[in-house]
Amino acid sequence: MEQVIEAGGDDLEMDDENFIITCEPTMLHEVRTALMAAKVPVKNSELTMIAKTSVEVSAADAPAVLKFMDLLEEHDDVVNVYTNFELSAEAVEALDA
Repeated sequence: MEQVIEAGGDDLEMDDENFIITCEPTMLHEVRTALMAAKVPVKNSELTMIAKTSVEVSAADAPAVLKFMDLLEEHDDVVNVYTNFELSAEAVEALDA
């Protein structure tokens, strides 16, 4: 954690097997370079969008929103799809049924 902060990282999380470091987009190269210089293995580094606010999707709207997401992801000209929605517990239950 100390190396991440010194390198300019803002946050450090862990998923199943990897650490995920968040930093300002302008700091990406510097953070990566500093970690590599400290002999910390870097598996991947990329710019990505992270929503600052989220919107809850109701059970009634969830199928349409998810279908729209699928259509976007399948489109040949679309590289990445970012969202800021969260499915309500009711929406998840309705989709599982």
